[in-house]
Order: sequence, then structure tokens, then C-alpha cells
Amino acid sequence: MFRLNTNHYAVTEANYFTRGVELSDENCIPLPEATFDRLQQFINEHIQTNADGTSETFMRMGDEPGIGSVIAPDRYSGTITICDGTQIEIFCGIRSRSAIMDMLDTFEDIPIKLLDHFELKRNDMNVFEMFVRMFINEVLMILKKGLKSAYLPTQDNVTFLRGKTLHSEHVKHNFAHKERFYVEYDEYSANRSENRLIKSTAKYLLKRTMNLQSKNLLTMIIEALQNVEYSTNYKRDFKNIISDRSMDFYNNAVEWCRIFLLQTSPFISCGKTVTYSAMFPMQRLIASYLAEKLEAHLKEQRCLYRIVNRYIHMLNRPPLGAKARPSVIIKRPSDQKKIVFGFHYKDLNSTSDMIQSVMIEADFLMAHRYAYSSSNAPARIIVICPKYDSFNDKVRDASAVMSDGALAEIKLFDLREMRRGLWNILRDIPE
Repeated sequence: MFRLNTNHYAVTEANYFTRGVELSDENCIPLPEATFDRLQQFINEHIQTNADGTSETFMRMGDEPGIGSVIAPDRYSGTITICDGTQIEIFCGIRSRSAIMDMLDTFEDIPIKLLDHFELKRNDMNVFEMFVRMFINEVLMILKKGLKSAYLPTQDNVTFLRGKTLHSEHVKHNFAHKERFYVEYDEYSANRSENRLIKSTAKYLLKRTMNLQSKNLLTMIIEALQNVEYSTNYKRDFKNIISDRSMDFYNNAVEWCRIFLLQTSPFISCGKTVTYSAMFPMQRLIASYLAEKLEAHLKEQRCLYRIVNRYIHMLNRPPLGAKARPSVIIKRPSDQKKIVFGFHYKDLNSTSDMIQSVMIEADFLMAHRYAYSSSNAPARIIVICPKYDSFNDKVRDASAVMSDGALAEIKLFDLREMRRGLWNILRDIPE
């Protein structure tokens, strides 16, 4: 754990928060009681129910004898900013924001555009602030190309005849004003749905961002849209969005508007006690990242492969119930035998060899049962698991031969060196 400033913490899976209790343990982080209570309330408000009926939270809560309430990271990485200004960045298994952004870049429903190295290294640019900056960059590109206008129906009570007269409204409003006409006409205006949503999103983010440069840029965007109204009905405006080739350069900005205003992503949210939160499940980040890199490798090798989990690159879709369901099935070019890849997230830091072997065997059997339903049994089953600093020396790559001769393996993947770790796994696949 390293403390970036007075109220900004960056923590790993080894750290934990206490309610004002200071301990000699270097992993212990005492939070002010009010801050701790706000964080606890936010976690309780965002308990998620998985497809298999189990509950899941952003962080793990409990009570320790002699310490009291404790909150610890639990399989999620991201950032939480509490209303009192306290920022908490969580890195489970990884040690940099760029690693999180690399993983998020593999999802199709979040318009990630990687920022430059300087912005990633800034202390005041956590994951949420990076999202804000991406939205700003998209809008600045739109302003540079020029706002799109459209002919919009307008109703007004004017002193000259224009468009068509709305007789019922004319009688109601102008019974005593014969010089006026209540009409409807088309006006060429920038006050269209897309621009209203962009302006509303800029106002929404201006209240939440803590980055001074982002605040200035959002203020500039709002001033540039002075002839555009704020959206009064988000869902209606999103429904009225027109998708055509002339509006392609609006797509990413509109998608960010959808994420922020409608909170379509369950992982980006705000609450009564939290200014904003962007917390992402490591299991899904790792699976999507590995699947994309594996696909790229297989295309280079011209292998036949099939993506079993069709939502693996969709962060905002509900997760699948089967925890060890394989994501990719490939055919080995040499003999057309199948190789099944499963991406699984499980703690393997037990000091007991027996518990370790039970966990591994359960993963083997679950992955093997699903793979065996295919027309012919696979030659290999590979379950990839992330590796953490907390793993002891007894937790290593393991393998076993199944009763039908299939080789089942667990391979540990070092999240701190993702490219090298993935290459060590892929190079072991015979061409």
C-alpha cells in the first residue's frame, strides 16, 4: 500500500481498513470513523446477486476480535471516492492503472481509448477520472469537427404565419390576439438529442470530478453548447438518437453519456455517501483480456477455434453461472484434437496441499465435464488462474491425466507481467 496524499490511498489485496483503530501491521489502514461508516454503507447498498444465487460485494466486510469492523479488497479493482473527498484505489493482483485500462480495452461495450503515458502516471488520474477524460476527448473531437444540427419541430406563438397553423392551440391562446398565429415549423438547430445528452453529461461530471483540468474542460464544453438545452428526459432523448454514417463520430461520446447518465454499467455508480465508484470484477477482466490475446494468437497460427462464452467481451452483461465454464475451444492443427481453455479466478493461497489439490481437481472436473459434451473428448484442458503475491511457494502450475487420457492443467498467470505470462502459456501449445 502507498499513500499518495492525506486522503488518497492505493491498496492491494493484502491491505485492510479499520474503523479508526491503528495497528502495528503495515497492511492495516485506519480510516476516520465517519469515512469508514460511509464506505460500509455504500458497500451494503451495492450487494449484487449472481446467476447462481450467491451474493457478491465490491469489498469484504467482517469483524475481528480486538479490532472491530474491518473492510478489505475482494476480487475487485478500481476506485471509490467518498463524499468527504477520500479516494481509495484498489489493485487486486495488479499494480498499475495501465493494466486495468489494458483489460477494459478488450470489452466492446465500454468505449475505451487508452490515454498517454503521462496521464496514466498522474496521481489525480484514477480510473474514473480517466473515463471522464476519455469523454472529454471525444466531445472535444466533436466540437473540432463541428456540432451536428437537424431540422427540429418547433411550436411557437408568433406574429407572422410560418409553417402550419395549429388551430386548436391558436384558438386557445389567441382568442383575444388576432395579430398572432400559433404555428408549428421546422427549425435548423443544434438542440438535438445527442447534443442535449452531451451537455447534461458534462454538467453531471462537473459535479463529480476532482481533477482541476477536467473541471475547466467540462466548463468550456458547457459554454460551447450554450445554444443547446439540457436534457429533461434521458431515456426519451436516447430513444430519439439517429444512427447514420454522418453521426459516426458521435458514437463513443453518446456511449459514455449512456454509461454516466443511465448508469447502464453496474460497475460505475454513485450513491448517497460516495461521489462516484468505478469497481470492476477481476474475474471478468482477466477472462476478457486472455480471450482476446488468445484469439489473436490463434488467428496468427491459423487454428480453428470457437468462443463458447459469447458475452466474454461484454462487461455490462450478467455473468454466467458456471464459474469454470471454458471460454475457448480450439483444434490443434497437427492432429485436430481439441484443447479447451477456461479462465478462472480462485484463491489458491492455502498452505494445505490437500485443500489445494481439492480446489484444482474441482476445476478440472467442471471444465472437463463441459468439454466432454462435445462430439469428441479433448486432448488437453487448460484452466488459467491469476497469481498473487500472497500465494505461497507450494502453489504452482499443476497437471493431471484424466481417466480418458486427457491432460488437465492449471497454469498460473502473473498479472504484474501479463504479456510475458501469457506468452509462456501460449508457446506451450504445439502447432
